[in-house]
Amino acid sequence: DMRYNAGNASAENIQDSITFLEKSLKARQNEQLILDWLKTAPFNELTAHFERKCLLSVDPVNDFLILGSRRIDEVYEALQKRGYQRLIRITEVLSDPNDLTTLDDLKVTDVVSKLPDIKNVRPERLHFVDPDGTNSQLILETFESRTKLFYVSRNTTSMMAGIWTTQILKNLPKVTLEGQSLLDLRGAGSGRIAVVVGAGPSLDQVMPEIKGVADQAIIIVAFKALRSLIAAGVRPHFVLCLDPKQKKRHLEGVDFSQVGAFVYEAASNDEMVASVTGCPTFPFVASDLPIEILRSLKLADIPIMGTAGSAVHGALQLSVLLGCSQVYLVGTDFGFPDNRLYATGSGTGDEFKVSADGKSYSRQPLDSHFRSGNLKSVPANDGGEVGASLEMIQFREWVEKFVGIETTKNSQLQFFNLAFRGAVIKGVPFAKSIECSHLNHESSFPVREVSSKAKRVSDKKKNQLVSVFLSRVETLRKLRDSCQKIKDKNHKNRDFSVELNKMQSLSRRCIEVSTLINEQLMEIDEYAERVADRSREESDRLILDLVTKANSAAEDVSAVYLDIVKSLKAS
Repeated sequence: DMRYNAGNASAENIQDSITFLEKSLKARQNEQLILDWLKTAPFNELTAHFERKCLLSVDPVNDFLILGSRRIDEVYEALQKRGYQRLIRITEVLSDPNDLTTLDDLKVTDVVSKLPDIKNVRPERLHFVDPDGTNSQLILETFESRTKLFYVSRNTTSMMAGIWTTQILKNLPKVTLEGQSLLDLRGAGSGRIAVVVGAGPSLDQVMPEIKGVADQAIIIVAFKALRSLIAAGVRPHFVLCLDPKQKKRHLEGVDFSQVGAFVYEAASNDEMVASVTGCPTFPFVASDLPIEILRSLKLADIPIMGTAGSAVHGALQLSVLLGCSQVYLVGTDFGFPDNRLYATGSGTGDEFKVSADGKSYSRQPLDSHFRSGNLKSVPANDGGEVGASLEMIQFREWVEKFVGIETTKNSQLQFFNLAFRGAVIKGVPFAKSIECSHLNHESSFPVREVSSKAKRVSDKKKNQLVSVFLSRVETLRKLRDSCQKIKDKNHKNRDFSVELNKMQSLSRRCIEVSTLINEQLMEIDEYAERVADRSREESDRLILDLVTKANSAAEDVSAVYLDIVKSLKAS
């Protein structure tokens, strides 16, 4: 039953539509005949292979075309003239231009990031174009995995904006009144050995090694591995927390008198941060949105430490900041040996399953959202292979790049990897044990003494914080009033451009609101880039939706500030 709403359409337009539908259906019915004809059609030699193979399926604007022909520049030019936009020469992403097996992941990431409109429009398909018949499976898999990272990053920003905003505001009293400067630890561990502890399964096997050097080395542990160390009787010098979704359940039973210092991302879970008492705390920021909020409030001078999403990355940077000469990585498998996610006692409550064929996984963290994906076999330190997710591969590549940069700057700096069943890390050789016998340091690292010399990240007092927060509440009230006036004028079908300009001016002074409505801002930005001729109706719809969300966000932020003020006055 097909119905057609003609409206003001002419009979001629209706007939044109019917003709178009008939021809489209006929073309689909005869698709195989068209394909057979294409095999014999006299196309230009350079594009014949591609046109015959992909003409009916390729999207010339958004699909990836990876070119591997020996006449690559000619093919590139020919396809570009025919309107194909996302073209990549395979030679641009090879370590050795003459060897297709030498794909450089960092080069792939760089090239993909420069493709037209890549962050807004995801390609439906990836095509490898090579009349010479090169095997394309590995190349396509690599490009597909690199492309996924862009959308993982976008979704993370959209999903986390609200969490980052609320939590960093709630953490501000502890950050400003107690936080100490991480930068003041620079060189405090000069010449010492650092042991960076991740929560991977290999931690179980090397725990005796850690205990054996705990009085000589500096132990820096990623948040989720803390309880494993405490249970084994190891007192870490530094605990580093990054993930804003991690709850205080990971600290249950932890006596902070047994912890040297706590290093945390300023947007970490506020209940977890508040539960850290009895030890020095060192805040830092790792993401763009928290950085912008702190800059706007001008309350504290907190160091920025980019981590690419891994607490181990932060721990590695801390080891270099301290001036350590040797860094041992333990529990950093960057894969799933024996299909396990964590060491015993680490990351409790998370569900992790690997498919029967070992090619995919599913994961349900207790503190976060469900995720799943493919597993890729990567070389392991025991000579075999270990399954690794795209996320783990990305983390490992970050470490490899970081190690390469740091060892180039300091030829005396060495890194070692104790994860026997874990992934091979380029530039970080496997070591069977942690060697401390050559050290000149006979005493343990005086972490509390060193921490006591670090200055505070802020000179603000409690009453000054109250004044700042109440001032923000007043600005947010004005923003809410402006939003309401826009809605009222729209309801009366009156022009609201003056009020909209005022709202925009106030919004610039309320970065907390902008971060909470980040998803709507991204939607408008992408819409503006994607649609050249925007209708007044569609533009107004987007604007009014934004105004409604901004009004709601301003109310939420005001409530957070007022709760903080109430708590400060009561303390």
